[in-house]
Amino acid sequence: MRGWRRLLLEPTPASALPRSRPMPAWLAYTALAAAYLATFGYSLVGIVAAYLFGGTAPVTHPPTAENFWSQALPGWIQHAVLLLVVTAIVLLVAWRRRIRVRDLFAPEPPSAPAPENKRRARRQARTVFAWALAGMTAWMVASSVIGQLVPAGLAGGFAIENRSDAMWIVGLLGPTQFTTAPIEEPVVVAVLVILLSAAHRPAAEIYTVGAIAKVAYHAYYGPVVLLLIPEALLVLWLYRRTGRLWPVICAHAAYNGAYSLLVIAWPPVATYMG
Repeated sequence: MRGWRRLLLEPTPASALPRSRPMPAWLAYTALAAAYLATFGYSLVGIVAAYLFGGTAPVTHPPTAENFWSQALPGWIQHAVLLLVVTAIVLLVAWRRRIRVRDLFAPEPPSAPAPENKRRARRQARTVFAWALAGMTAWMVASSVIGQLVPAGLAGGFAIENRSDAMWIVGLLGPTQFTTAPIEEPVVVAVLVILLSAAHRPAAEIYTVGAIAKVAYHAYYGPVVLLLIPEALLVLWLYRRTGRLWPVICAHAAYNGAYSLLVIAWPPVATYMG
């Protein structure tokens, strides 16, 4: 029984969570839309253009030795720029909401931390990491199952047929497999929750907006992307309950790295996930 208790998520006291300066709903949504478009606007345009002019979601084909760098470098540079953009967004939101930047990523530590408080904080962080990683893994498994049963549910993604394709695609993604997490999660989790909470929006509205926000820029997966909704809701719940974003970022990065290794070891799984 004690082992099961470790899986339970102990909430962070409300007094330790970031307390934002109130703001009107219209301003919260305007700021959120600006942050979202600055981060994901380019990807959304590509997805929409592919659907409008190609009739389907975009598919990434593996590069060759001749065109590897010409395909890989633009994506790597884009992520480097997006990291700077997200950093600016986080700094601006923290400044305007009168919140310390570190409080957006982890709860305020106790003024006089006792050994038990430190152990409790570490345990909470590990639990958030475990639940977030489990949610992402469940999304992968569910997508794989649907991909096998209903291939039409998948529309885009990566064109991988063998281990050579898998290795080229993993190489193409390169560092973006790990920079994706610190780009996405601060905006669609922390910034979203902070802004809408500052506007005193109800929890159901925060969860709905958060799920839509995450599904939208993953729309290249096709209809199967709807299976991402439970994972999006779970991560939002984890953050609202604990205020811990770092474990979510680490879980996302770990998931991407593990999935890349899985695709190399067993290339057919990529076909099932698009």
